[in-house]
Amino acid sequence: MLRAESGTQEMRITRLWPHTDWPTVWKNVGKAPVSRTNRAEWYKIIHDIHPTNVRHHKIRMVPTDKCGDCATVDTVEHRLIECGEGKHIWNWTRERLARMLGTEPERIPVEWLMRPPI
Repeated sequence: MLRAESGTQEMRITRLWPHTDWPTVWKNVGKAPVSRTNRAEWYKIIHDIHPTNVRHHKIRMVPTDKCGDCATVDTVEHRLIECGEGKHIWNWTRERLARMLGTEPERIPVEWLMRPPI
C-alpha cells in the first residue's frame, strides 16, 4: 500500500496498530542502551517477522511447526514468554516493571512485551 502524499510504502505494523505513536516507539528503540543484535530482534518482533517454526513450516523449510525444545507450537509469543531463555528474560522484565509501577508482576500483561499500548 503506497502513501499517495509521500510516495513511500506504509509499514504493515502501522496498519495493524494505527493508534500507536510509532515515531515515539522507533525513537525509544533507537535510543535504548542495547546491542545491535537485540535491537534487530526487537525490530523483527515489532514487525511480526521473527523466524519461528510456524513461519518456516508454512513455507516448508521445516517439517513441523513445533518448538524444538518443548514440542509446543513455536510462535513468537512462545519463544518470548514461555520457553527457554525468553521465559527467564520476560519474568525478570515483568518483575522490574511491576516494581516501577508499584504493583504485582502478575498484573503486568504479556501484551506489553508483544506490542505497544494504544
